[in-house]
Amino acid sequence: MKSTILVVIVAIIVIIIAASAFIYTGMQPKTGTVSNDTMVTPPPQTASDTYAVNFAYEQTTIPAGQNQWINVTIDGPGSYPQADLQGFLNVNLPNGTLYQTFSFTTDSNGQAEFPFTIAQNATPGTYNVSLVIEELGEITENVTSSFVVTN
Repeated sequence: MKSTILVVIVAIIVIIIAASAFIYTGMQPKTGTVSNDTMVTPPPQTASDTYAVNFAYEQTTIPAGQNQWINVTIDGPGSYPQADLQGFLNVNLPNGTLYQTFSFTTDSNGQAEFPFTIAQNATPGTYNVSLVIEELGEITENVTSSFVVTN
């Protein structure tokens, strides 16, 4: 009886091994040639300086102590929104000193928003805003705009 059970167990093991080898062989990649016209190659990633940048301000002239909101829209070639662009926005005082800086990543509509409060004792004058876009570790755009702070 023990020998019959042993023979059955060995037979089952042999069947499992054979079936595994068959399944594994069927899953192997096929060999042969592949024509170039069936291959999909992603486009190369290169830095581009062909962006259209639009600044929108909640107020272009704003009293000190108020909340300012800057919205930036970035379009690329063909006027398509540029999602996932990264960079930073700097707001400079009238004398050129850095007042605020923000990092950003554009959303699916190519937009980034920058809300902040103008200090109550802020220096009146023209505040220059520069938007810097970085691609592949390089600065590819530096676009400027401005708004005015009053007392």
